[in-house]
Amino acid sequence: MLKFLKEQLTKLQEYYQHSSSSSVITEEQKIALKQWQYCTQLTKYMYQEGLIERQELLQWIIDLLEKLKSFSTDDGILKLILPIALQYLDEFVQSELMSRRLAYLCSKKLSQLSNNSEQSGASNSILSPHSPAVNNNTSSNSITSSGNPNSTGPPGTNTTANNSSAGNNTAANSNNSNNNTSSALVPTNTTQSLFSEYMSCGHHRDIVLSLSAIIQAITLECPTALVWNCIGEGKSPSVLNGSPLDHLPCSPAQLPMPQRSSNSHLKSQLKWGEDLIRQRSLAAEGRWSCDKWHQTSSGQTINKILGVLDALDRHAFERVDANNSLDTLYSKVFLPPGTKENAQNQQPSEEVANKNDYTVQQDEAVVHILCEWAVSGLRFGEHRAIAVAKLLEKRQNEVTAGSSSNDTEPGDDKDSVSSMPAGLPVFQPLLMKFLDQDAPTDENKTTFTNLVHLFAELIRHEVFSHDAYMCTLISRGDLPSTGGNTTSTHPASNKPADTPMDEFDLKPPTKIEPQEHRGGHMDDDSKIDDDLDKLLQHIKEEQQNSMDAPDSPKDVTGSLVGGIVLHGEQHQTQESGDKTKQSRHQLYTKHFPIPQDESYYHDCNQRLVLLYGVGRERDNARHNVKKMTKELCKLFTKKFSIDVADGGKVKKHSRSEFNFDQQHLSFFDQHYMTWQCSLTVLEMIQSFALGNSNYLPVQVS
Repeated sequence: MLKFLKEQLTKLQEYYQHSSSSSVITEEQKIALKQWQYCTQLTKYMYQEGLIERQELLQWIIDLLEKLKSFSTDDGILKLILPIALQYLDEFVQSELMSRRLAYLCSKKLSQLSNNSEQSGASNSILSPHSPAVNNNTSSNSITSSGNPNSTGPPGTNTTANNSSAGNNTAANSNNSNNNTSSALVPTNTTQSLFSEYMSCGHHRDIVLSLSAIIQAITLECPTALVWNCIGEGKSPSVLNGSPLDHLPCSPAQLPMPQRSSNSHLKSQLKWGEDLIRQRSLAAEGRWSCDKWHQTSSGQTINKILGVLDALDRHAFERVDANNSLDTLYSKVFLPPGTKENAQNQQPSEEVANKNDYTVQQDEAVVHILCEWAVSGLRFGEHRAIAVAKLLEKRQNEVTAGSSSNDTEPGDDKDSVSSMPAGLPVFQPLLMKFLDQDAPTDENKTTFTNLVHLFAELIRHEVFSHDAYMCTLISRGDLPSTGGNTTSTHPASNKPADTPMDEFDLKPPTKIEPQEHRGGHMDDDSKIDDDLDKLLQHIKEEQQNSMDAPDSPKDVTGSLVGGIVLHGEQHQTQESGDKTKQSRHQLYTKHFPIPQDESYYHDCNQRLVLLYGVGRERDNARHNVKKMTKELCKLFTKKFSIDVADGGKVKKHSRSEFNFDQQHLSFFDQHYMTWQCSLTVLEMIQSFALGNSNYLPVQVS
């Protein structure tokens, strides 16, 4: 689709570049214009329905604007591209990097329009590519309130200075700030008069309004994209150095707007955004006090997380080459095992090469941000779950390989990889912690779907053990013994139900006062001995019951013995907390897909037992899914025919023939059904290829 749109734009670009008052559009160009208009509408629909890669489309729009070599000859073609950019403007502002590139292009175009129309020599002072345009604000108090400019950085760092040539000579004297403000009024008024001329021109009016609207929207919705920064001369693209507002002849609030009643409110919001940009630019000029901040452990962790996020967002997952692959992304996300991080850049000779020193906690922040990135609803793409699973699998293989090579010298650290149970994935504790504390629930459908997809990939790549997950939930008592039933699996005790927990101990008590003899028959030794025998026998029975079922889930009340109820406020708090954890992990157990291979048969059976028990409820759940799967697989073998008779009435709608019960199943059951259907389709294709069948699976089923 994008390739076809580019071809139509090339045909139209020839017309706009050679257009004049006597030029006439050809028939081919008319067809190209109609196809352009239709395909842009179709692309918008595909974008909304998720049928086209969002990142690729937004990147394509920016590339179109960047490839316009000469803005003066491409004014006409801008009338076709800018409306497309405005349609996706709410998506552009979600990305700081894209917003910055878009604002940079629009600012340069407005600057060229301003320079082309100026006839006086003062035009050079209007465009100052080294001073933020927000400093040309006509309000003197907004300029003087920022304080004295700092002359240590490049001219662009003086966010409180005015024009670069005059500001460099007078920045040391803060008393000249008012004079600089008055001198800035002249170019501002000149620029506004020039924009007034463009607004009266039918050819440039739409272009100027579109460019201004884009910059103003970015100022309001993504002001961080316009913050000044200095990465280093020659070390980064020009888009990242300085600020896009450096190229504007005036502040965003002074750019033209369509006539409407809310303009005064918008201008006040724009001025607030300019102040925010100015403050953050001053902080960037001071380098955010990074020297002291990097020396703290929290600063190192935050810096690491920001580096991982930057690497993930910048990586182009749609292509693979020497400089853009999973290996290059892995090297940016993870450090070599055993490497100790310092606040400053560490020399390779200072790195600790002993991989036996590696602990899982070293990657805790990285693993957590990877899971958050894959689950977040603020990012797009189903590739995220696969990418995270691949990265963690690669890290796990590298860590385990290094640990096995150093088995001759086992580490003493209890958190080291060598001290972990055999067969348990390296990141199992960190992923369990994520599920306990930070994983979303089904309240947000998007994030919960992303979570299910993520852990399906983690299980498939053997980074997360579903069997170990179930064992952990059983040992902690986070799951009931059967679905919806909260009774304990232990035999019922004949001890009274209202007996407090602290009165019951598995060890023989030093002093026992039977309840029926507290009133006074303590001198009767025979009765006391009988009561002691009964109590000790009862304690032995309870101990035997607890030993018979060591892996059974605990009672939801927190007791080890069924039938014992705790009293008081502490019990109520604990019970509510247990119910919260129970509902969270029971939800995950119900939805997380498990591969249907023979090696996972135990996991699937264990899941059924924990959710539904061993009775009729489990059989019914299994029967319903198998029944729906059988009906769905039959659709691939049906022979469809279409009645093309005209004038006939519809006897019944096809919608009534569909079975929508599948949509209400859990993700696990849906995964099972699609797996069974895939086996059916592959079997039919193989049978057709061998000549044993004359039918292929129907496409419309």
